[in-house]
Amino acid sequence: MKLFGTVQSFDKAQGFGSIKPETGGDVLRFENSAIKWDRTDSPKAEQRLSYELGTNSEGKACAVNLHQI
Repeated sequence: MKLFGTVQSFDKAQGFGSIKPETGGDVLRFENSAIKWDRTDSPKAEQRLSYELGTNSEGKACAVNLHQI
C-alpha cells in the first residue's frame, strides 16, 4: 500500500535518512537502497515522498520503495 510522508533528514555520507508519515505515528528510517529514482538527486528535508512500509534486517519498521511526487 502506498503511503506518503515528508523527509526529515537524509545523510548522504551515511546512506540513510528519516521520513515522517503524514498519517502520524513514529518517524521511519530509510536506507539509500530504498530510493527508487536517480540517486544523484538525494532526498531533501521537507520533500514529500511516497513509500511503502517494510522491515529492516533487525525486524524494525522502515520506509521502502521511496518515490518522488
